[in-house]
Amino acid sequence: MKTIEKYIKEMIGESISEINSLWKTGESIKINYSKVSSERFEEIIQRVTP
Repeated sequence: MKTIEKYIKEMIGESISEINSLWKTGESIKINYSKVSSERFEEIIQRVTP
């Protein structure tokens, strides 16, 4: 079973630490949806949503 962190990295190409550093600098996080098929995106969301 993969962790939420791994799914986030698969989904947006950034690790948790990279995302946290972006938040600290106030930069927006850009998600490249073109890398993720809609079916794959739904699968990821279902697995990381409680």
